[in-house]
Amino acid sequence: MRERGGASAAMFSKHVVVIGCGAIGAVIADALAATGVGRLTLVDYDDYSEDNVFRHILDPIWIDVPKVHGLQSKLERQYPGLKVTPLTISGQEWLYGADLGDVDAVVFALGLPTLEQAFSRTLRKKKKQLPILFTWLEPLDLGGHSVLSWTQGEGCLNCLYRDDEGVPSLQSRIAFLAPNQPVSKTITGCGSVFVPYGALQSRRTALMAAEHLLSALSGTTGPSCRYWAGDGEAAAGQHLQTTPWWDAARTTVPSDAQSKRAFGRPCKHCREAK
Repeated sequence: MRERGGASAAMFSKHVVVIGCGAIGAVIADALAATGVGRLTLVDYDDYSEDNVFRHILDPIWIDVPKVHGLQSKLERQYPGLKVTPLTISGQEWLYGADLGDVDAVVFALGLPTLEQAFSRTLRKKKKQLPILFTWLEPLDLGGHSVLSWTQGEGCLNCLYRDDEGVPSLQSRIAFLAPNQPVSKTITGCGSVFVPYGALQSRRTALMAAEHLLSALSGTTGPSCRYWAGDGEAAAGQHLQTTPWWDAARTTVPSDAQSKRAFGRPCKHCREAK
């Protein structure tokens, strides 16, 4: 069944941890399972809610149930042989007690840059070399990102949050949206504030991130950035300002040179200033 369906037999022994199982993380988990990864640990303490239905892969029957339990049922039923471990805890709790001995990769699909930088620094202190991937969406139709680094060697997430002199910055070097612009929305009857994006944007980002990670698991990719850039019509309609990186991304494809530009600033976490 695996071979006929295009799943990789070599991936069956791999164990990937996915932290954050929202619209992006859930599709990443599904894509990894479909391509043959044999074991997934899913970390998310949130319940599935009505707000998620049109941009999440879970059926509405799972509303008010932890997302990770719904995903365990869906994925194990769909992909024979897959083992899913659901953990209804935060990423911090998982990392505090994590045994990385049998982990082959970690994915962060949280969209929380400050927290993810802390995760990156903590994982770099571990002795085991493994790929870690961070992925997030820009608002509306601006695009999405996938950033791959390793726990050892040059190139880490913190590199992206530094200016030309290597000084820490709140703004990512590869951000598409210019800083200090409110983009969250509230809708009458919706009990939360959310960043506007749709299912197509989240799934496109997730599939890009899953492919990015699979290349690392196959041993063919070092620290690198991938992205897709949308047309920005919805963002322009709300008078949002974009960055030069978005302007360039619309007419170029991700390359080693762009990854070097993103990771190439002095960073005390993975390299010394020259």
